[in-house]
Amino acid sequence: MGTPSYMSPEQASGQPVDKRADVWSFGVVLWEMLTGRRLFDGQTIAHTLADVINKEIRVDDAPAKVQPLLRRCLVRDARKRMRDIGEARIALDKIESGEEDAAFAPIAEKPQRRWQLPALALMTLTAVGLGVYHYLSTRPVDQSLVWLKTDLGVPVAGVSTNGGVAISQDGSKIVFTGEASGKGQLYLRRLDQEIAVPISGTEGASLPFLSPDGNWIGFFADQKLKKVPVNGGVAISLCDAENNRGGSWGEDGFIIASLATNGALMKVPAAGGAPVPLLELRKDERAQRFPQHLPDGKGILFMSVGREAGNNYDAAVIESFSFRDRKRTVLHRGGHYPRYLASGHVAYNFEGALFGLPFQLNRMEAAGLPVQIMAGVQVGLSGSVFFDAARNGTAVFLRGDRLARQSTSVIQWLEGNGKLEPLVSRPGAMQPRFSPDGSRLVFVQTGSAAFRGDVHVQDVRRDIATKLTFDSINVAPIWTPDSKHVVYGNVDGIYWMRSDGGGKPRKLLDAVTPRPTSFSPDGRRLRWCRSARVRRPGEGRQSSSSRALRTRSAPSMRWQQPGSASR
Repeated sequence: MGTPSYMSPEQASGQPVDKRADVWSFGVVLWEMLTGRRLFDGQTIAHTLADVINKEIRVDDAPAKVQPLLRRCLVRDARKRMRDIGEARIALDKIESGEEDAAFAPIAEKPQRRWQLPALALMTLTAVGLGVYHYLSTRPVDQSLVWLKTDLGVPVAGVSTNGGVAISQDGSKIVFTGEASGKGQLYLRRLDQEIAVPISGTEGASLPFLSPDGNWIGFFADQKLKKVPVNGGVAISLCDAENNRGGSWGEDGFIIASLATNGALMKVPAAGGAPVPLLELRKDERAQRFPQHLPDGKGILFMSVGREAGNNYDAAVIESFSFRDRKRTVLHRGGHYPRYLASGHVAYNFEGALFGLPFQLNRMEAAGLPVQIMAGVQVGLSGSVFFDAARNGTAVFLRGDRLARQSTSVIQWLEGNGKLEPLVSRPGAMQPRFSPDGSRLVFVQTGSAAFRGDVHVQDVRRDIATKLTFDSINVAPIWTPDSKHVVYGNVDGIYWMRSDGGGKPRKLLDAVTPRPTSFSPDGRRLRWCRSARVRRPGEGRQSSSSRALRTRSAPSMRWQQPGSASR
């Protein structure tokens, strides 16, 4: 058995399976990565299995060069399917290198739209070398990718993990904080030159960003917001910056920046002058950070940090702000450091992985569900990420090992005689709860740096796991008394979902970082709590406030807070 939406047709219909079932599953995953959609997403497991067996698969929705490979993987007749997954690896290598393969030669196709997710529009920046994936997002998908690799050059000993990285809008220049002789300063790497060169006057700099024309570099140093010519010269102080959290230079001659640990974004003249607030903080908001101007001066992207979030920036909110109507729009809850991509996506980081969220620039709102692009991106201090993107489709990032350090957790059964029996062995598995009937186990599988993740249900007898959520920001799952549903906390409220994986999550209550704890025996009351930071003389500590909710009758699960109207 396995996850229904990734089962092969022969597996879904109860027939014998072999390694070609894995080829089918690979094809489904590849299709979903390239289109940003679920291929089989029925309301129930039965509907999903029926779709696996009968639903038409639109291979044409994927890029043209990958369509022949998808057709070989997603053949319902296993006898005609690709026999070994190793053949897919060879095909992908040839697609990337531009070689033709007779077995996968594409038939004549009409021009296809560009890739839906910028999975290859990435540059790798390391302490010993520079790698560039350059993707021309305005051209047809059969345009080849360009891979460049050169040394960063002496005297750079490494990339400062407290610094930052930026790329010019035309993708021709990269600025980063390098270290030499134990000191950090900005370095400029032009892609048409062989080495990176230090920029004088930038000692102690962090979080660089470039002007729209690429001739100036903005940065933070000595508790000041400064700028310096890209070719070097005298650094000019623009304003005070007590504790910076990122900036962006607009074509209107103003810089939008976060100048303090807590507070709203500020607007600063690029020529220097007094900063003025761009936005006001909301009541539940502690800080606005890491802005980025959108193309054509329409507005900005930024991350909002809630008062309850503490230093868990994976619980931050990705938002857009329109200069025209001054409207704030929530794009996604759970993630940080948003950057606009030329493919029409907003990239952001969550748990050290880069995600792509479809984005409508003209409406400045999300246009679909996020999909992971890649894992292992270096995360810096205060929610910063070593990633930036140019308008021509080139992007740069620093490889990190954050996820590689994640250890495997083992959930075990303790018998009466003291013997331990493993039940679940997965990276980051935690917060287990048995169902009331004792047949299943619900748990959260987290990333390496947070107590939130995705909710899974494990059938203990059959050793089958079902993933219920896919946004990686959930916590504290518990069972309803009848074992038919799971209730869990999210960064913005309490949700419930069918425990068999059917249907979609349903929001029960708006709340900030809540944690459901238990049901009353009759299922009509739910106890939940949320953390609140309480300051006491000479110390700081966490306390939690408990609340009770009342439901009228399951399964409608209409919630009512004592003394308040139904939600």
